[in-house]
Amino acid sequence: MVPGGECQYAAAPGADTDEDRNTVTIEGQISSIDWVGGVITVRWLQYDPYIKYDEITLSVPRDIKIMKASQPAGFNELSQFDHVTVKYRKDKSVSLPRAVSITVTNAIDIAPTYNR
Repeated sequence: MVPGGECQYAAAPGADTDEDRNTVTIEGQISSIDWVGGVITVRWLQYDPYIKYDEITLSVPRDIKIMKASQPAGFNELSQFDHVTVKYRKDKSVSLPRAVSITVTNAIDIAPTYNR
């Protein structure tokens, strides 16, 4: 306690920041790309509270990290129907959520495997 009876808390090392709490990761398929506007739309399965398809349109900044076939890639190398894992940041002050990273994944690589 400090004088006056108020408690003060310090953030623990490695604690979540506001930026971390506003970052969301989704896996889905690119349904549309606007190369001129720097925008993609991703269709993904949402599981809360029911399973349904949802789409989200994201702005893609020039400095974004894009990976394709385990190699750095440019925005112009993305294709409609690519399977992707996208991290984006929710920010109410802008009209579109901003993508933070995009990783193109092969659908076979992410499919579940079963032992027979």
